Amino acid sequence: MTHKTFLIFSILAVVSFSAGAQQFSERKPAGIVGGKIISTDEFIQRYELNPKPGMKPKDKNLGVRLEFLQSLIAEKLWAREAESLGLDSTEAMLIAAESLENMFLRDALYKKEIREKISITDKELFASLKKYRTKYYVNYLITWDDEEVAALHNLLKQGVPFDTILSARPENEEQPGPVEIVYGQMPDEIEDSLFSMEPGMFTGPLESPDGLYIFFVRNKVLQTSQTMTPEDELKDAEKILRARKEQKRFREYLTGFMKGKQVTISAPFLKYFSIKLHDAMMQKQIEEKITDWEKLEVSARDVNRFLNSIPADSQQMNFIQVDDRVYSLRKYFLLEAFNGLNFEDIRAEELFRNFHRRIRKFIEYDQLAVEARKLGLLNLPEVQTDITMWRDNYLFQSLRSQFYDSVTVTEQEAIDYYKRYNKEIHYPAQVNILEILSDNQETIAYCLDLINSGADFRAVADSFTIRKSTQGKGGEFGWFPVIMYGELGRIAADLQVGDIYGPIKTSDGYSLIKLIGKKEDYIEYPKKSYEQLKHEIKANIGYGRLKSKIDNYTASLAVKYGISMDPDVLGGLDLTEINSIGMRYLGFGGSVTGVPIIAPNFDWYPRYLQMLKALP
Repeated sequence: MTHKTFLIFSILAVVSFSAGAQQFSERKPAGIVGGKIISTDEFIQRYELNPKPGMKPKDKNLGVRLEFLQSLIAEKLWAREAESLGLDSTEAMLIAAESLENMFLRDALYKKEIREKISITDKELFASLKKYRTKYYVNYLITWDDEEVAALHNLLKQGVPFDTILSARPENEEQPGPVEIVYGQMPDEIEDSLFSMEPGMFTGPLESPDGLYIFFVRNKVLQTSQTMTPEDELKDAEKILRARKEQKRFREYLTGFMKGKQVTISAPFLKYFSIKLHDAMMQKQIEEKITDWEKLEVSARDVNRFLNSIPADSQQMNFIQVDDRVYSLRKYFLLEAFNGLNFEDIRAEELFRNFHRRIRKFIEYDQLAVEARKLGLLNLPEVQTDITMWRDNYLFQSLRSQFYDSVTVTEQEAIDYYKRYNKEIHYPAQVNILEILSDNQETIAYCLDLINSGADFRAVADSFTIRKSTQGKGGEFGWFPVIMYGELGRIAADLQVGDIYGPIKTSDGYSLIKLIGKKEDYIEYPKKSYEQLKHEIKANIGYGRLKSKIDNYTASLAVKYGISMDPDVLGGLDLTEINSIGMRYLGFGGSVTGVPIIAPNFDWYPRYLQMLKALP
């Protein structure tokens, strides 16, 4: 079926280490930060699902493990300091904390009310296995018209040959031969009808997202796999059956979930909200020279611009109310923005429709979290572990963002730098990378899987990157100084040629990079004026100052709070050593990376050791 798809069901791997956590619970901690342990469980989760530059598959390298633990310790140190500075009570962190808590509460509720309510009898399992071992070869008729499909069905019942009807229809061109159908490929209703048929039989009209189908069975083949054991076949059949039961239970649970709840949404306020957001997005489009057909990603600056366009008292007015839970416009928009906002159409009327749909989903998610709290799921150890791990990461990011704003290079400093080096200037190292840029982490994870399976990075980049300047070039940037492009340049500087690293979160989205060339820093004797060089000079000074400042600050925090690592524990861990990332698909919808992603951050450690030696 060329333009049709029956892939309604897909079994998504949910990244979860909770089942395996019990076996590690008696192990010594991997490290300690200010009296708080970094458990072996957390180290395993974070290490396995974070990219590690320079690591080769199956390379049990204690040095790589120690460097990763040092990066993890740095995150915990900054999170601890952020708390002491009161950053955990800022509006941004409170929004982040509420979003994270609700997300993991919904996931726990899904596990309790959906996944754990599924039971499978032996009879159901073996019926599923029989379907799994059956292949159907079919042709089909399709239309969106109820009367037309009824007329086609009547012709078949009257004895008109299926091939006679098919030959006169446009879908005949899509079917040069019979189409293979296997178990798990179609919705239950279609599959139940089709899998009861024998060759030469046809179904009645069957509704699907693609239209109304009539299938004609050409052949039916029963066979066992030549490459799988019977046990593996049974496991696969059970996965499909369990996924279907899960979907059915999911629909049953949500049906009527909102019944009886008093929901109020201010329609006039939503219209006003849509107009103001349209104005902010139009300004962004003009300033950033974004074309009408490009997707607009909402940045932190855009959020502030939008909110600043609305009077403070209006921001605090009741916007959404569900029973006794009330959300102001400001809080609602900040919660939506935290989870990511982008628009393909910024007309005010389309934004109104867009947010009308979003609000319905927002209310549903909110009430699912309310139900989870009622059931006491917030007290589950796995929920608390997830919340704490992600909260620490956001506290770390919150404090670090202040450092990016704190580094300035004055004109006089740049002039002094120019004069100090007279006619010579020190240039930083240069790199050349291939990049795959996407606006979502799932695509990056999928691309990495393709590359790990042997696909060529350039070919994958040409198929998936959204960066226009490198499309059709295999994602190649060309040579650039490592002080450029923010995190891309910084991380590329630490890679070896051939290394692959990602995802890297930038203002453009999520990047997966491969280093294909590297030139060491060098000195040039330019015949250029200060005015020609000042931007490069300022960037050079700023980068070195920021990196040094962050490393010194981290080292001082390590002295302040105290840290310890256990190399023997790290060396004794049985890890896969596969350089990959993972996605966690959450109950009731949504996804995040399997764990918070952290960039390598271990250059602070030697400075920490020097500070310890200097202590009295």
